[in-house]
Amino acid sequence: MTALARVPFWAWLLVGCALAACRESATPKKDVLDQLAASVEHAERAAPLARAACGLVPDEHQRTGCLDGAGALESVAREGRGVLATVERCREEQDAECLALALERAAEIVRVLR
Repeated sequence: MTALARVPFWAWLLVGCALAACRESATPKKDVLDQLAASVEHAERAAPLARAACGLVPDEHQRTGCLDGAGALESVAREGRGVLATVERCREEQDAECLALALERAAEIVRVLR
């Protein structure tokens, strides 16, 4: 069983609420890179809120699970930042295959962060 599978439902709820609190009310952007950039920014703002909410959990075992969820959110945000940097590098090098792979990964991350 993975660490994420052991995270209690209410911990995911806290993380989800923190993420939802940081979402913009603006209309969604159509370009996957714009969506990724916005999603990464939201996740980066939500992760500290999620960590703070986890600190309020009285049970140490459940707090650990909650912190694992917040850590997963931080990891996905870091990966998203890396994909954005890769896209820029691929564009600079005019590498179409590299760009296609990076855009595919960007779309996957956007789906995870929704």
